[in-house]
Amino acid sequence: MAKRFGNVKFLRLNLCSLERNSIKVIKTPMKQKKRDNLRALAIQKTAEKHGLSRRGVRMIVDGDRENEDVFRDYMVLFEELDNALLRNMVSEFRKQVPFN
Repeated sequence: MAKRFGNVKFLRLNLCSLERNSIKVIKTPMKQKKRDNLRALAIQKTAEKHGLSRRGVRMIVDGDRENEDVFRDYMVLFEELDNALLRNMVSEFRKQVPFN
């Protein structure tokens, strides 16, 4: 028998009469997803362009709904943002590290 309270799982062990009422606590780490700001920006810009909600665009990108135009525009915009970010990072790196 297992009960869950938050991120702690309580197990009641029935191994023998002495351990029947003992409770062991097992801590499990909570899995958290980090926010992807680049994806969020691409979704917001795509939603503004097509007049949809951000949730609607997320559902299309995740595959819950189908809309080829929205998906194509999202992918193009995401690639453009990703390439711009990469170019910016390379230029900042070149400013910091002098090459001879």
